[in-house]
Amino acid sequence: MDKKFFFTSFVIICSLFSCGEISNIDKDLTTKGDDVFNGLKNRPQVFRFSLDSSISFVGEKGTLIKLNEGCLLNIEGKAVKDSLILELTEFYSLSEIIFSKLSSQTSDNLLETSGMVLVSIRSKSGDEIKVNKKMGFEVGIVVNGDFSNDMRLYGGNMRADESVIWNDVIADLNDITSKKNDTIYSEDGGYMISVDEEQRMELDYYIYSSHEFGWLNADKEIEYSGNSKGNLNIKSDVTHNVSYSLIFTKLNAVSIPIEKEKDISKFYNLPIGEQATLIGLYKDGNQYYMCNEKIVVQDGMIIDPIFRKVTVENLKQEIDEIEWNN
Repeated sequence: MDKKFFFTSFVIICSLFSCGEISNIDKDLTTKGDDVFNGLKNRPQVFRFSLDSSISFVGEKGTLIKLNEGCLLNIEGKAVKDSLILELTEFYSLSEIIFSKLSSQTSDNLLETSGMVLVSIRSKSGDEIKVNKKMGFEVGIVVNGDFSNDMRLYGGNMRADESVIWNDVIADLNDITSKKNDTIYSEDGGYMISVDEEQRMELDYYIYSSHEFGWLNADKEIEYSGNSKGNLNIKSDVTHNVSYSLIFTKLNAVSIPIEKEKDISKFYNLPIGEQATLIGLYKDGNQYYMCNEKIVVQDGMIIDPIFRKVTVENLKQEIDEIEWNN
């Protein structure tokens, strides 16, 4: 049986019921980023809460975070529940992924992704809050495309250039664990919603029990046949901080350079013969430049891309018009 999560249609519930307002949700949070992506990256959604009982949070794109009482610890290892702040950033569209220098790859393999999130919790005073590893917390990633029982949860690390590469699998799919009358928080509109069983409708989620916060990604490893992995190089203008991504639309996968040497960006372990779209971005003053080229991966190929001027609006539109699963 597919492990699907039965959840409330948040928009419908908001429109039907007058709920208690949460007045202390912070909506005006600035984002960090380098010169290329400053102002383009997704902002975190910020929730202020107390963990007196089980509580769930819904992101703007549908991501679910569920916390149970006792699952959060301070730096001394003691359970905490009062004056807490959760930050959730969601990455589902191609522009969201690319503007944040995200990939769907480990150091060895390409991954098919359904979506990525960044989760952190801190105290009101700014102290880091960790997960009680005896309990964990639930994270639900919205299904992108057809549901697959092979999707697993990967953890990621940010590199020196602010890009993210994914590491080991940290969780497999869970069965349904939500309960009747869970409390739901949403940043959109600042409402607290008590969920009634009769108001649930079926939505597809990949549900995991994670024992760590940070970068989380619902993926499955892409199988390669025979000796079908290859490498390619892309020439870069050393006078600009160019960011490259290779988008494999049929695979729901994004690759970024593993290494950069002078004017060469190096991609490793790519599927030979697979079609991809190369996106390159840089900024000169207030002007954005972009390359958008279709390629077929060949081992050892060298690409010298051509850039053109684009507006911010055209930049995002071109990327999001690259459809997944073509």
